[in-house]
Amino acid sequence: MLNVNRKVACDLSVSVGIPRKNNSWQLDGVLRSIFNQSRPVDERIIVDDNSTKIEGNMIKQLADFHKAKYFKLSEPKTFLQTLGRRKGVRYSLNSFD
Repeated sequence: MLNVNRKVACDLSVSVGIPRKNNSWQLDGVLRSIFNQSRPVDERIIVDDNSTKIEGNMIKQLADFHKAKYFKLSEPKTFLQTLGRRKGVRYSLNSFD
């Protein structure tokens, strides 16, 4: 039975969506933590909810450094992390049906 579970686990793909509104100082640690998991992540998606210009640039640079996809939400500012999460799922290559 253990072999069956391993096969199923290998067939799964993992995407991580990270909503951000500023807070670039936390993002590097979050991305490093994701990278260090026992199961490699197939896709990292950062959704920027209209951070300030400086913070947005830092978030984009961190996304590029960690080979994560970067998307910026259009105006108006939502202040809702749930929208960022939903957009992260929508931008993912994986199917969640």
